[in-house]
Amino acid sequence: HHSVELPDNASTRGMIRQVGYLLKVEE
Repeated sequence: HHSVELPDNASTRGMIRQVGYLLKVEE
């Protein structure tokens, strides 16, 4: 489990998913 100080809700989960998607695209 990562030490992320964000609430596990829809909005933060969406942000994390977007960031992960962008990182995948840049590779």
